[in-house]
Amino acid sequence: MCATRSRPFVFAAVLGLAVTVAFGDEKSISGRVVEADGSPVANAEVSTSWYIDEETGKLVAGPSWYTDAETGELTSSGPMATAADGSFAGKINCRAYGVGLLAMNAERTRGGFLSVDESNVSKPLTIQLDGLGQVRGRFTCTELGHPPELTDVTFNALPSLAQVARCISSEAKFWMKLPYGTYKLRMYGTDVRDHHQTIEISPDRLDIDLGTIDLKLTIIAQHYGKLPPAWSVSDARGVSRDVKLSDYRGKWVLLEFWGYW
Repeated sequence: MCATRSRPFVFAAVLGLAVTVAFGDEKSISGRVVEADGSPVANAEVSTSWYIDEETGKLVAGPSWYTDAETGELTSSGPMATAADGSFAGKINCRAYGVGLLAMNAERTRGGFLSVDESNVSKPLTIQLDGLGQVRGRFTCTELGHPPELTDVTFNALPSLAQVARCISSEAKFWMKLPYGTYKLRMYGTDVRDHHQTIEISPDRLDIDLGTIDLKLTIIAQHYGKLPPAWSVSDARGVSRDVKLSDYRGKWVLLEFWGYW
């Protein structure tokens, strides 16, 4: 169990992260969703972002996000639904490394995935449905003594690593239905480090239970309520370079960290 944060001298840190999000060009796409025999699938939904609604527990096709070519603003459009002939059309943000399109029938019993990049985004797209499997699991944090307050799992199709779904939970659990294929799961949450795991869904592996995953505390979370470690100052303004953190004992000290990715 971590110490409480009520000691006289507390390690207080504000994490300032300068994030550059690189959105690609707005692209109009169109295509069809079909069964293995080529027959059209009506009333299917196609999206770049599927998620589990925590209130209803249902699998939902989220909006597709893109940068509007005219305004330059981040814009969303609802999931694309197929017509009687299986056709769909919409807009996506085509990043240089590609984006994933995941389609499921209305009953959520069959699905298909297609990676879209600069090589095929301007062509008619075909998403073929196949079987679906599911993956599930739970989280804890032994170092905390209880599960993280909030967890987030993203599901990225291999080999493209295109994210096709995510599951955010305040109950430290996750599940997702996915088409046959190999996926890399990124799992993280409040005050815990990332955990990665690769799974393969196939007709022989339709229900994958990853059990309880013990997430580890971040370096900063490990120091909540504790004396901070000594620092080594390479340069300073307003104070000498041999200044020590202990010189400020009994005073509030703001440590601001900057990171880029």
